[in-house]
Amino acid sequence: MRVRLLIAAPDTTSLDLYQRLLEAALAMLPLDVVAEQVSSAAALERRLAEARIDVVLLDWALAGPESLALISSLIEHHPHVRVVAILPLALPQYRVQLWKAGVCVGAPKENIDQEWLLSTLCLITRAMEREARARAELERILP
Repeated sequence: MRVRLLIAAPDTTSLDLYQRLLEAALAMLPLDVVAEQVSSAAALERRLAEARIDVVLLDWALAGPESLALISSLIEHHPHVRVVAILPLALPQYRVQLWKAGVCVGAPKENIDQEWLLSTLCLITRAMEREARARAELERILP
């Protein structure tokens, strides 16, 4: 199953880091992941409106204190999107608020590596596969 991933971070250093982690993760287990990048909240919202995106890897620094509102809005307007939030190490207290906003998983930026990203993408891929089977079954039994 193809996973369409949108990496959202405000600077090229972070975007490069996430891209390298993704490449390293996919070298260990070649999931079918197609990734794009955006570097602003406005570009993130535009891209979600233009294309079917399955997962947003969102760096907290993209919207800072407005991240919770951004996440809630993204999920409200695109309920199929799974959001993975990357927090600064100094802000672990936002985990509960991220969960309430609809984030699938969050972790401090300093703690992520290719294994963490691979595990996260594997879980999301399996969830998407099960959801597709459940939709197909509902379509089969409902007129």
